[in-house]
Amino acid sequence: MRNTLKYTKMLEEMGVPRNQAETHIHIMTEIIESDLATKLDIKDLRNDMKGHIVELKNDITQLRTELKNDIAQLEYRMTIKLGTIVTISLAALATIFKFF
Repeated sequence: MRNTLKYTKMLEEMGVPRNQAETHIHIMTEIIESDLATKLDIKDLRNDMKGHIVELKNDITQLRTELKNDIAQLEYRMTIKLGTIVTISLAALATIFKFF
């Protein structure tokens, strides 16, 4: 809390004894400050996020490379299968024409 003296005076004006007002403010300050992130907390979080972003970029690059390799292998297999189909078809046509 920024201005604890101001809040203490406000509580005193409302009839709260000074020691109780100070205790109230002390408790409120502890509750609020325990949940606030410090600059160091934010800096650590940023560093953690940077590390994760680098890992994600590396993972994406690796996946992209694997995908390109998989596509190249599929293209190769499709070429082999198509070549086989064409060869068998030509052989079948040659055999059919041979009988005529």
